[in-house]
Amino acid sequence: MKIIIIILVGFAIVAFNATSYSGVDDKQDDGLSRTAVYFKPGTFELAKQNIEELISGLSKTKRYQIYGYTGEEDKGTEEELLSMAAHRANVVRDILIQNGFSQSRLTTMPYNKGKECKAVLVEMGE
Repeated sequence: MKIIIIILVGFAIVAFNATSYSGVDDKQDDGLSRTAVYFKPGTFELAKQNIEELISGLSKTKRYQIYGYTGEEDKGTEEELLSMAAHRANVVRDILIQNGFSQSRLTTMPYNKGKECKAVLVEMGE
């Protein structure tokens, strides 16, 4: 089943085919810097994550792709899970923006079938 997601980003609408992406593992060894942010299952609340600790490890001059995931403990329909994953990525994006990161350097991507309730930030360069 294909799911087309339309997300309102600022004043622009971004549409993409959610089945065309396979996700990203925060433990891949491809030279890209990754930071995982964990959420409590079924919520958009950060789990055991110090915001200052998260921010201090990132550079405001870099671009980041933020991948939102649902975990095995999250419940709902395919659409609800994909919406939850998108919301998690947006929560992390909003935290970064509130702490001085440029919105133009941050993009988000939801996935609905992860093992853990998390978002993963991938540093994409300058």
